[in-house]
Amino acid sequence: MVNTKAKNISVLQRRWQKFKTLKRGYYSLLILSGLYVTSFFLPLIINNRALVVKYENEYYSPILTGYIPGSQFGQDVPGEARYRQLKAQFNLSDKGNWVLMPLYPYSPYEDITFQGNKAYQSPSAVHWLGTDNTGRDVFARLCYAFNISISFALVLTVMNYILGILIGGCMGYFGGRFDLIFQRIIEIWSSLPMLFVIIIISSILKPSFFLLIGIYTAYGKYGKGVIFFPSVEAENTKVIVYATGNLSVIEKDQLVRNVEQKIIQLQTQNNEFESIYTTSGNVSNRQESSPDIIGFIDIEFKDWDKRRKADVLISEIREATSSIPGIKVETRTQRAGPPRGKPIEINLTSNDPVITISEVKRIQEYLSNIQGLKDLETSLPSPSIEYQLYVNREEAAKYGASIAIIG
Repeated sequence: MVNTKAKNISVLQRRWQKFKTLKRGYYSLLILSGLYVTSFFLPLIINNRALVVKYENEYYSPILTGYIPGSQFGQDVPGEARYRQLKAQFNLSDKGNWVLMPLYPYSPYEDITFQGNKAYQSPSAVHWLGTDNTGRDVFARLCYAFNISISFALVLTVMNYILGILIGGCMGYFGGRFDLIFQRIIEIWSSLPMLFVIIIISSILKPSFFLLIGIYTAYGKYGKGVIFFPSVEAENTKVIVYATGNLSVIEKDQLVRNVEQKIIQLQTQNNEFESIYTTSGNVSNRQESSPDIIGFIDIEFKDWDKRRKADVLISEIREATSSIPGIKVETRTQRAGPPRGKPIEINLTSNDPVITISEVKRIQEYLSNIQGLKDLETSLPSPSIEYQLYVNREEAAKYGASIAIIG
């Protein structure tokens, strides 16, 4: 008998294994990563500077040393040596001098001022993707731009997380005025058009890679565009009371009153509610579909500066009413936007009711184990006492009893 140990796999390892099953995404990542690593060696592959120059028994490496004037190699050119021309001259002179150029001997920055470059050249064996309006090689520019673009995206992503966690954590930790001031700054910043901000800042400061990173980081984290239904501090909440069974209107009212009394006790202690309005009995609500609802309690909070956070008040309400037997209490926080019930609704349909019930129970069990989910509810019949009456029709007929009489 072979004993096998279950290997402990971390969350990141599970995610990586799942990602590897997505073949297109996985191989795309490998190709993109390979190209990105290769792009750091572009100066050795795509460049108009020579890798090595042998001139009069001396060796030079312009790719490492940088600028070398053309006069040092006997060229009559202003500024830096033109290594493609130098290679052609050495090949004709046959003096033992030679030039080793990169595989693609063109720079993304050289224009029509370099001999042989022309604007709008068509793709050819010399210029693989042609040249632009100033004679610059399009293929060389595309390769170098790839490195800049991917580096920009990676740095921007890291900066977004660092800045977002830092500022968000400080706002949550200090709260109060610090939270309010930064929230107003964020709202003002998010309302400014990004293009105009870039134009204005670039006219004041010298444009650079890191300046653009800073602007995009600020907008990437806080410039979300127009938010139609922002998440704001709740001004009211609705308490929903559930109970199962064939209850009378009086029984429903009494159960809802028990919840109301608990809420009134909280109001007496803290005085943080503006109003409490209760509805009980055979209630209906378009936003709630459960037949077990026996009542609603609408609570309006006082102004935010005269009370604690709405989440704290709602938590106290749930805790205070959790001890009442025979009922279940849920709360609905005020949300902007169209009226709706619970944030997550799952609908299952099947021609076989047995399969439907078993699947609903399976999903319910799975969701109940997920942290952060609360007030889980299904439309399955609630467990309750079932009564079965067996009637002796002959005996009932002797006494004239009937369903119409008994009720």
